[in-house]
Order: sequence, then structure tokens, then C-alpha cells
Amino acid sequence: MPGGGGGSSTQTVQNFSPEEAAARAAVQSEAARIYGATSGAITGAPYPGSVPVGASPATTAAQRYAVDQAGWMAGTGTQQLQRAQQFGMFDVLNPESNPALQASIQSAIRPVTQAYLDPGGVLAQIRSDSGAAGQYGGSRMGLAEGVAAGRYADTIGDIATNRTNEAYNKGLDVFSRTLALTPSTYGAMMTPANVVSGVGAQQEGYAQNQADYEAQARQWGLNAPWAALQNYANIVYGGSAPGTTTTGTTAQPNRVVSALGGAMTGYAAAGALTTSGFAVNPLIGAGIGLMMGLFS
Repeated sequence: MPGGGGGSSTQTVQNFSPEEAAARAAVQSEAARIYGATSGAITGAPYPGSVPVGASPATTAAQRYAVDQAGWMAGTGTQQLQRAQQFGMFDVLNPESNPALQASIQSAIRPVTQAYLDPGGVLAQIRSDSGAAGQYGGSRMGLAEGVAAGRYADTIGDIATNRTNEAYNKGLDVFSRTLALTPSTYGAMMTPANVVSGVGAQQEGYAQNQADYEAQARQWGLNAPWAALQNYANIVYGGSAPGTTTTGTTAQPNRVVSALGGAMTGYAAAGALTTSGFAVNPLIGAGIGLMMGLFS
């Protein structure tokens, strides 16, 4: 027996006005024309990226000068620093390493010697006094000269010791300063390597830029045949909207319910006709209504 129930329907609607549809068609037509004109021209075209810029003459000259100076520093300059480090750490602690030390000591002793030996000096005065006392050449004169000679020796010894000790203390000061500057000295010895390394890094950077440019140019050559097609496809497929999709449920007629309703309507109509003077069997009216409900 035929029956019925609920159902669903899906409808897709393209929401393009006539003006918009015409504009979209014109764009796609122009895209097709451009693709046809450029698809072959792009193939084999040079890479459009910027060409790397190499070192300028000034930069090259500066690099050459830096390398030259680094060569001098690595040779003569480093040797001088090494000698200075050696002297400040070891040699300076020996006062005799100063060739002028003895001359300085003699210079300090000279006035004392002159005061002891010169006419009118200590010895001359002792002899003059002894002669005046009638004891010249005597034991008292000899004793006085011995005492004076001892004092002279003590004085010049003290002077020499003080000068030597002063030189040693200055050497200790130089040693301390040299020790404090040792890291800087060793860093200066590494300067030539740092300079040459910096120049090398610049040169490698120029070479790397050139290598990257050539790699990108090769990649461009591989992709160039597809560039025009990609642009054309982006316009064609990117410009076609999917439209609006609406999904809903639509009630479908239930034939059983309609048949029962028709039977009831037919039965009631037959009764009304009979009351009005027309002889109609209500069962016949119900049957007619039932048939109409099933096939409507």
C-alpha cells in the first residue's frame, strides 16, 4: 500500500548578477589571452632577481691594506711584543739588566769621594790638623784616617745599595704592570689572525651571495614554464565562487492520512445529501473519499 513521510532536498544557487557574471567572463577571457601570449615568453627568460654586488675598489684596497698590516704584525710586531713581555716578566727583576745602573751609582758616589779625597776634604783636614799638633804620621793621625776611610766606605756602600734596591723596586713595578697587561698583550698577538679572518669572512660572504643568486636563477629556470599557467589558473579557479548551498526539510504528503480524511469527508457529505432529499448511501460516499485521498 502506498505510504509517505518526511523528505529532504538540497539546492545550490549561484549568486551572480548579470553584470558580475559578464565581468568575470571578461577577466577569464583576458587571462586566457595573456597566458597564450606569455607562456612561451617566460620560458628561457632571465632570472628577474637582483644581481649580487661585489666588493668596491675601496673595500678591496682596505682588505689588501689590512692583510699587509696583519702580516707585519704577525712577524715583527709579534716579536717585539714577545721581547717586551720577556723583559717585563723576567729581565726587569735583575737590576743589572739596566746598563746605566752602575753609572748611576758612580754618579751618586762621586760627590762623597770628592769630599773625602779633594784638597780641603776629610783626609786633607786630618793631615793638616795632625801636622799642626806635631803628630803628623803618628798613630793618632793613622787612627783618624782609618775612621774616615771606614765612614767613606760605609757611605758609598749605602749609596750603591740604595740605588740597587731602588732599581729592583722599579723592576717589581714594571713586572706588576706587565703581568696585568698580559691578557691584552696576548690579545694583540692574535690581532693579525682576527684581521685576516675578517677579510676572509667578507670575501666568503661575496662568494656566498653569488652562489645563492646562481641557485635561485637555476630554480627560476626550472619553474619558469609553469609561471604563466599558475597565474592563469589562479585567476580562473580563484574567480569562480562555489555559490550558496541551502539544505532544508520539506514535508511530503502522507497518502494514508489523506485517504482517511477523504473517507470521512465523503461519509459526511453523503449524510448531508440524504438529509437534503438525495438518497446517497454514506458508505458509498466514504469509499469515494477514500479513493480520492489515496490517488490525489
